[in-house]
Amino acid sequence: MGGGLLIVAVALGAPALKEPKPHPLVGTWLILERTQDGQTADVRGDHCWTFTADGRRAGHTLRTRPTYWLRYEMDEKARPPAVTVTGVSFVGSPAESYDFLFKIDGDTLTVCTRERGRPASIGAEAGSGNLVYKLRRVKAKD
Repeated sequence: MGGGLLIVAVALGAPALKEPKPHPLVGTWLILERTQDGQTADVRGDHCWTFTADGRRAGHTLRTRPTYWLRYEMDEKARPPAVTVTGVSFVGSPAESYDFLFKIDGDTLTVCTRERGRPASIGAEAGSGNLVYKLRRVKAKD
Protein backbone atom coordinates (compact mmCIF):
# COMPACT_ATOMS: atom_id res chain seq x y z
CA MET A 1 0.00 0.00 0.00
CA GLY A 2 2.92 2.36 0.71
CA GLY A 3 4.04 2.09 -2.91
CA GLY A 4 0.55 3.04 -4.11
CA LEU A 5 0.61 6.23 -2.05
CA LEU A 6 3.95 7.18 -3.55
CA ILE A 7 2.60 6.70 -7.07
CA VAL A 8 -0.48 8.80 -6.24
CA ALA A 9 1.73 11.57 -4.74
CA VAL A 10 3.94 11.63 -7.82
CA ALA A 11 0.95 11.56 -10.18
CA LEU A 12 -0.78 14.41 -8.33
CA GLY A 13 2.33 16.56 -8.39
CA ALA A 14 3.75 16.45 -4.89
CA PRO A 15 5.29 19.77 -3.85
CA ALA A 16 8.85 20.22 -5.06
CA LEU A 17 11.67 20.24 -2.55
CA LYS A 18 12.77 23.75 -1.70
CA GLU A 19 16.30 24.81 -2.53
CA PRO A 20 18.29 25.43 0.65
CA LYS A 21 18.79 29.13 1.40
CA PRO A 22 22.38 30.18 0.59
CA HIS A 23 24.70 31.22 3.41
CA PRO A 24 24.56 34.99 4.10
CA LEU A 25 28.19 35.28 2.92
CA VAL A 26 27.14 34.33 -0.62
CA GLY A 27 26.86 37.38 -2.87
CA THR A 28 28.88 40.38 -4.01
CA TRP A 29 30.34 42.79 -1.46
CA LEU A 30 31.72 46.29 -2.12
CA ILE A 31 34.87 47.12 -0.11
CA LEU A 32 34.25 50.39 1.78
CA GLU A 33 37.19 50.78 4.15
CA ARG A 34 40.23 49.08 5.60
CA THR A 35 41.86 49.41 9.00
CA GLN A 36 45.46 48.45 9.79
CA ASP A 37 47.48 49.32 12.89
CA GLY A 38 44.62 51.45 14.18
CA GLN A 39 44.50 53.58 11.01
CA THR A 40 41.26 53.51 8.98
CA ALA A 41 41.09 54.61 5.34
CA ASP A 42 38.30 54.60 2.78
CA VAL A 43 38.88 52.28 -0.17
CA ARG A 44 38.54 54.28 -3.37
CA GLY A 45 37.10 52.78 -6.51
CA ASP A 46 34.52 50.07 -6.70
CA HIS A 47 36.49 47.01 -5.61
CA CYS A 48 34.37 43.98 -4.77
CA TRP A 49 34.59 40.43 -3.52
CA THR A 50 32.09 37.84 -4.71
CA PHE A 51 31.42 34.61 -2.81
CA THR A 52 29.45 31.81 -4.50
CA ALA A 53 27.43 29.02 -2.91
CA ASP A 54 29.81 26.42 -4.42
CA GLY A 55 32.87 27.75 -2.56
CA ARG A 56 34.47 30.20 -5.00
CA ARG A 57 35.66 33.75 -4.27
CA ALA A 58 36.79 36.43 -6.71
CA GLY A 59 37.94 40.02 -6.57
CA HIS A 60 36.70 42.41 -9.27
CA THR A 61 35.04 45.82 -9.73
CA LEU A 62 31.36 46.71 -9.97
CA ARG A 63 31.76 47.21 -13.73
CA THR A 64 33.57 43.94 -14.39
CA ARG A 65 32.58 40.34 -13.99
CA PRO A 66 34.67 38.00 -11.86
CA THR A 67 37.14 36.12 -14.07
CA TYR A 68 39.72 34.83 -11.61
CA TRP A 69 38.38 32.51 -8.93
CA LEU A 70 39.93 31.21 -5.70
CA ARG A 71 38.41 28.51 -3.46
CA TYR A 72 37.09 29.14 0.03
CA GLU A 73 36.02 26.96 2.95
CA MET A 74 34.03 28.14 5.95
CA ASP A 75 34.60 27.12 9.55
CA GLU A 76 31.36 28.14 11.22
CA LYS A 77 32.28 26.34 14.44
CA ALA A 78 34.97 28.97 15.02
CA ARG A 79 33.90 32.01 17.05
CA PRO A 80 33.75 34.35 15.27
CA PRO A 81 33.19 32.29 12.10
CA ALA A 82 36.20 31.89 9.81
CA VAL A 83 36.89 31.36 6.14
CA THR A 84 40.07 30.16 4.43
CA VAL A 85 40.68 31.32 0.85
CA THR A 86 43.13 29.24 -1.19
CA GLY A 87 44.53 29.64 -4.67
CA VAL A 88 47.24 31.04 -6.90
CA SER A 89 47.31 34.84 -6.63
CA PHE A 90 49.74 35.43 -9.50
CA VAL A 91 50.55 33.33 -12.56
CA GLY A 92 53.54 31.13 -11.84
CA SER A 93 53.35 31.50 -8.06
CA PRO A 94 52.52 28.62 -5.70
CA ALA A 95 49.06 28.29 -4.16
CA GLU A 96 48.60 30.26 -0.96
CA SER A 97 45.99 30.25 1.80
CA TYR A 98 44.59 33.28 3.61
CA ASP A 99 42.61 33.00 6.84
CA PHE A 100 39.83 35.46 7.63
CA LEU A 101 37.43 35.90 10.52
CA PHE A 102 34.10 37.38 9.49
CA LYS A 103 30.96 38.93 10.90
CA ILE A 104 27.78 39.73 8.98
CA ASP A 105 25.39 42.35 10.33
CA GLY A 106 22.55 42.89 7.86
CA ASP A 107 24.16 44.13 4.65
CA THR A 108 27.55 44.80 6.29
CA LEU A 109 30.38 42.27 6.16
CA THR A 110 33.45 42.76 8.34
CA VAL A 111 36.47 40.54 7.67
CA CYS A 112 39.77 40.38 9.53
CA THR A 113 43.00 38.80 8.32
CA ARG A 114 46.71 38.92 9.03
CA GLU A 115 49.84 38.06 7.09
CA ARG A 116 50.27 34.64 8.72
CA GLY A 117 47.72 32.51 10.50
CA ARG A 118 44.19 33.17 11.64
CA PRO A 119 43.54 36.28 13.75
CA ALA A 120 42.34 35.64 17.32
CA SER A 121 39.59 38.29 17.06
CA ILE A 122 38.18 40.89 14.69
CA GLY A 123 40.06 44.14 15.18
CA ALA A 124 43.09 46.00 13.83
CA GLU A 125 44.40 47.98 16.74
CA ALA A 126 47.93 49.37 16.55
CA GLY A 127 50.46 46.54 16.86
CA SER A 128 47.88 43.75 16.33
CA GLY A 129 49.22 42.78 12.90
CA ASN A 130 45.60 42.47 11.72
CA LEU A 131 43.91 44.03 8.71
CA VAL A 132 40.13 44.63 8.81
CA TYR A 133 37.93 45.31 5.79
CA LYS A 134 34.38 46.63 5.99
CA LEU A 135 32.17 45.76 3.01
CA ARG A 136 28.57 46.42 1.94
CA ARG A 137 26.36 43.93 0.12
CA VAL A 138 25.88 44.96 -3.51
CA LYS A 139 22.23 45.24 -4.52
CA ALA A 140 20.76 45.16 -8.02
CA LYS A 141 20.59 49.01 -8.11
CA ASP A 142 24.39 49.26 -7.65
